[in-house]
Amino acid sequence: MRCVQETGSYPDQGPTHQARVQTILRAACHRSSKSMDQFLTETFRSIGRDLISCEEVNESLVIKSAFVKYANWVAKHAADSLVEALKPGCDRIEIAGSIRREKDLVKDIEIVAIPKMEVVSRDLFGSVKSTRSKLNPLLEALELEPRTRPDGSFQGLGDKAKFYHEPIWRIPLDLFVTSPEQWGVIFTLRTGSAEFNKRLIERLKNLGYEMRGGRILKDGVPMAAPEESDVFKIAKAKYTDPRGRS
Repeated sequence: MRCVQETGSYPDQGPTHQARVQTILRAACHRSSKSMDQFLTETFRSIGRDLISCEEVNESLVIKSAFVKYANWVAKHAADSLVEALKPGCDRIEIAGSIRREKDLVKDIEIVAIPKMEVVSRDLFGSVKSTRSKLNPLLEALELEPRTRPDGSFQGLGDKAKFYHEPIWRIPLDLFVTSPEQWGVIFTLRTGSAEFNKRLIERLKNLGYEMRGGRILKDGVPMAAPEESDVFKIAKAKYTDPRGRS
């Protein structure tokens, strides 16, 4: 059986499907006398980049509306592994997007990070002259495949947004790099959904704010929003659990 199903023929991805997959995985783990994590890790490695046939996870992926979509538990397992690998180079790192919203099917992995910075040089008075990110060497060590445009150029927004393919399933990976001051806004926007963001931005606009450059501005002055809760307070809105942001 194949991991990828064609449009219109993919299986149900609701609770019944999840229970069926879990039953298959538990049985496979029992037969192999391995833990779930160990079994999944080895299974993912055996599948590799080409997503060859694998009975134990044959319903993990579907093609829908011209996008490959992945069962949430598959994408979250991959995202958790990436976060764990990148965490030493970050002051803060979290999974966002549809994985955080706990959608049954997701088409990408979105991660938001605040990198740790180290001093490279100082001037004669001891003031910091230049710094570098401790996150970048960890990204290089993972040897992630950058996503490219049709002309061959790399997708992304410089140091602020880096677009890759996750190395096991080749799930599109969007890594957004931000600062403590911008965390609340960026984490909120990258969690989504697009419709939720549209309503939130419109609400802020009606209150006399604008959202620009990862900040909420009032008469051109940035508002403090280091946490998601600050964004909701500024918008005079009750905090919405990510699962309800549709």
